[in-house]
Amino acid sequence: SGGTPPEQGDGRKPPIQSGEALQEGSPNSLRALLTWRRAFLGGALAFGALAIALLAFGVMRVTGIGAPATLMAQGFIEEGGLVVLADFESTAGSSAPSDLVTEALRIDLEQSPTLDLMDPRAVATGLARMVRDPNEPLSEDVALELATREGAEVVVSGDIGPVGGGYLLTGRILAAEDGRLLATFRESARDSTQLIDAMDALSGKIRSKMGEALRSVAASEALSDVTTNSLEALRKFTYVAHREPRGAIEGPRAVQVMSEAVALDTTFAEAYRYLSILVSNYGGSIQLGTEAAIQAHRFRDRLSPRKQLLVEGHYHTTVTGDYQQAARAFRGLVELDSLDGTATTNLADILMYAGDYDEAERLLMSTPRPELNVWSWNLVASLSGQQKYAEAE
Repeated sequence: SGGTPPEQGDGRKPPIQSGEALQEGSPNSLRALLTWRRAFLGGALAFGALAIALLAFGVMRVTGIGAPATLMAQGFIEEGGLVVLADFESTAGSSAPSDLVTEALRIDLEQSPTLDLMDPRAVATGLARMVRDPNEPLSEDVALELATREGAEVVVSGDIGPVGGGYLLTGRILAAEDGRLLATFRESARDSTQLIDAMDALSGKIRSKMGEALRSVAASEALSDVTTNSLEALRKFTYVAHREPRGAIEGPRAVQVMSEAVALDTTFAEAYRYLSILVSNYGGSIQLGTEAAIQAHRFRDRLSPRKQLLVEGHYHTTVTGDYQQAARAFRGLVELDSLDGTATTNLADILMYAGDYDEAERLLMSTPRPELNVWSWNLVASLSGQQKYAEAE
């Protein structure tokens, strides 16, 4: 409709479009197409294409390119297969502790939908059955024996060492059955500030080699929803925020990384507040903790009303010592959201200073967060203050 009408009466036939000859159903046209020569030619082309595809698959598998090269595709690990993570060894001293690398990889590997990483409790239970001290570092050899006993398929291990003024991280994937090296990876960091990025890259390579889709690896850890103009500072904040509450990073290391974050963005109010809390919880320079709280209060106008109240409450607790003002700020947070775990945990802390352990317990139990160390610790303190020692234990 609305188009140019077809020409009529000129006696010409329209051109034949692809496929129209077969649609006519003419015996002559079908006989012309279905010849022995065409059949043999079609079969040869099909087998040739199949041979090329198989050859390409084999080359990709051998050379370690693409999906055929993954351990899952090669049959070394099944989807959801059990994996044991050995403790990384470090020759770089305190500037790059092995527990930092190990725990960073543990957190990342735990997020993988492709594999099942053996959790620390299961590792400790397995070591006990092996009559070994669970507190000793889990070496590569011990991890291989543990993997064999527990039915794990592969072991991930590695080390970190100094190279020039930086560091070299090496990761390995070993077959649990015979300890055979299945894959090895290397990442370098120019200095300690680049270690986090290097560890993330190493983890991504390991997960990809296992068989996890790249889009899944890239989306595993969303950056924190905080206000800063520095992407690198945001990454450092996120690294601590995702690990410290669960005890997956040592306190002094958390302080170091958060200090690096505020050095990158000197107006990063939320990082200053977190840094002050870390110093208070894990020890360190009192001056550093106080100055961080002051800086957080100074730049609080950049934050949302809720986060401003968090900063104000911490400021009065740490700097002015005005616990009434601090309690007022945290009560304001509870009024905004009665299920705000941060608000109730901090308010409970203030109530315990005032000796009101019963109310502190009630607040903490209103927003249970047993996965967070600070919540568990404050609940133990509130119960102990009421002489409920059995419950506290």
